[in-house]
Amino acid sequence: MAYEFKLPDLGEGVREGEIARWLVAVGQEVAEDDPLVEIQTDKTTVEIPSPAAGKVAQILVDEGELVPVGTPLVLIGSDGEVPHLGVGVPHPRSYGTFARVLGRYVRERNTLTLEDAVHRMSGMTAARLKIFDRGLLRPGMKADIVIFDADIVIFDPDKVADKAEFNKPHQYAVGFSDVIVNGKPVIANGELTNERPGRVLYGPAKQ
Repeated sequence: MAYEFKLPDLGEGVREGEIARWLVAVGQEVAEDDPLVEIQTDKTTVEIPSPAAGKVAQILVDEGELVPVGTPLVLIGSDGEVPHLGVGVPHPRSYGTFARVLGRYVRERNTLTLEDAVHRMSGMTAARLKIFDRGLLRPGMKADIVIFDADIVIFDPDKVADKAEFNKPHQYAVGFSDVIVNGKPVIANGELTNERPGRVLYGPAKQ
């Protein structure tokens, strides 16, 4: 049975003919097993076939427009891995999720205010996960800047941007000068320190 396809954007940083490109266009009829997209890596090229005969109805656009990032209950997070620099081909979100939000949806598009974006990344998310000792700058919490028991990021809102791309994923975001985790500076004046104070955080479901 024929049906209509809605295809997602291939993602920022993917250049046609370099890493991935659509082999079809909106309105095009395709047969079962016709190639829809070509994915290129440094070792091989793979074509993704159509699962059935049909017509390409739409190619969806920017990820922030699929579920509007400004919707009141939308939290901001990432399931990206913590990669070893230069090893493997991780998704660019592993390096650029939060910088993407601050650069694109706050500065460029004005979809969110800076305060709202930071809250969705920190206090709002911590509350939803029921991790109540983090996410806010408040006495007695892990993120209190006064007692320096803190998870704090200092950045320049005019310069912050993600740089990781699908073909070059191992690129740090820019615009962040200092990062303090549990009161210890892990990035100071833009340079990585030898401090490693991070801890795995568990929610109330882990007993």
